[in-house]
Amino acid sequence: MRVFLICLSLFLNTTFAQAADINAIIAVAANGNNQSSAITSATKASFFLLFNNEGNFLQAIANKNQGDAREAAANLAKQGATILVANGFDRASLEAISAQDVIPIKKTGAISKAVQSLVVCEEPEKK
Repeated sequence: MRVFLICLSLFLNTTFAQAADINAIIAVAANGNNQSSAITSATKASFFLLFNNEGNFLQAIANKNQGDAREAAANLAKQGATILVANGFDRASLEAISAQDVIPIKKTGAISKAVQSLVVCEEPEKK
């Protein structure tokens, strides 16, 4: 967890203390309900796949609020999501996500690789 928070704080240009408040649940906007689905835009997601801060799959939740960025963002926040990965965000999505204190991160490619890129970060070697 510590390594993840350090990497996240470096990525977001924030302090470790600020990042330490994050109990990271990663939500991925997807066009299907499993990890082999494609990453899609935040507004077009049929499902949100949830992963813990170690990259373990938790659950898939149907996006019943497809097209309604405010409701979708509120639902993600209720699920504990702190990060939303999508291949694109429109202005309404960014505003709604930010209002829920969810961090938007743009990624493309395989869902598993996108999630792993957020949770795997090696600590610098000590000399």
